Amino acid sequence: MQLSDKAIRALKTKEKPYKATDGQGLYILVTVQGSRLWRFDYRFQGKRLTLSLGKYPDVGLADARQRLADARQALAQGRDPGTIKQVQSAANDNFASLADDWLAKRKKEGLAEPTITKLEWFVGLLKDDLGRLPVNEIDTAAVLKALRRFENREKYHSAKRMRATLSRIFKYGIACGRATRDPAADVSEALTSAPTTSRAAITTAQDLAGVLRAIQGYDGSKQVRIGLLLLIHVFCRPGELRHMEWPELDTSAKLWLIPGPKMKMRQPHTVPLSPQASGMLEDLRSLTGAGKYCFPSMHSPLRPISENTLNGALRRLGYAKEEVCSHGFRSTASTLLNESGLFNPDAIEAQLAHRPRGGAVRGAYLRGEFLEERVKMMSWWSDYLDKLGQGASAAS
Repeated sequence: MQLSDKAIRALKTKEKPYKATDGQGLYILVTVQGSRLWRFDYRFQGKRLTLSLGKYPDVGLADARQRLADARQALAQGRDPGTIKQVQSAANDNFASLADDWLAKRKKEGLAEPTITKLEWFVGLLKDDLGRLPVNEIDTAAVLKALRRFENREKYHSAKRMRATLSRIFKYGIACGRATRDPAADVSEALTSAPTTSRAAITTAQDLAGVLRAIQGYDGSKQVRIGLLLLIHVFCRPGELRHMEWPELDTSAKLWLIPGPKMKMRQPHTVPLSPQASGMLEDLRSLTGAGKYCFPSMHSPLRPISENTLNGALRRLGYAKEEVCSHGFRSTASTLLNESGLFNPDAIEAQLAHRPRGGAVRGAYLRGEFLEERVKMMSWWSDYLDKLGQGASAAS
């Protein structure tokens, strides 16, 4: 007896999956979880096969019967309806779907949160031009057109990084059988290479003293002012500071314990906190201590401040991007600490979380071996910054 919508809705779950037939090989499979799945059993070239026709009620009774009719017509013509469905699915597989699946894979691989955020931003921008296009219809011309939008704004580095991201997505698609080629691989020579420039950084005590005094007089958000000062005192990467969470702080030991997934080198990192840095964090706790992030976004406590917040504050203070950037404070600390001659260069590199020659084993050794020296170094550095900010000479 044929099914009806009323009969389908009345189907109950059982201890095992079971079938409710509609005739001509069409039936609904009722799963233990309660799903109602359209299926068609058929034979092709001597093999017994099953074709999935969709899920009820997404695919209604009339639609399921039409899909059955199309499948039986294909069989009458000597074609496998399962193969036809796979080809049609591949043709309808658009870039947005492929990119989302690739991002999900990258998240499972444990990439650092700042890296995932950057990739999500790249993919979101690429979807504007390529999102709805079927994967196998995207050619080099479409890729180049999407990337030219950034080159036209002189975002040459962004265009090249987005091309690399595109290439990885297409290669993922090839491996999964969802793409036949990587059109992004063919546009490298068509993209403009930007002049290589180092990140802007202050490398003299006199200039650093000026920056410190300017930050102390910052009349914007207190949270941002603390962020800028703390960044100079601990000289971590700006992304690490932005994503700092309260549970990562060991206040009794005066340590900031950054988990490996948040670090560029994928290794956990310990940052000794000087009394000055600890004091800043206590001041900050009264502002943001109720949430997850130490530096939450003004728009949502579930997200950290944006990557532009700290650099934007430096611009408000009158510093051009060619003079100072938030990442450049790492170079500032490295230069002045090395010039002091008071500390082992390996200890300075360990504090910067740079990977030393010798690989991960030597890196782990350095992090542990120099922790005591790094505690002293970070205390000295904060005292040094206080003197500079108060106008004392670098030698005092």
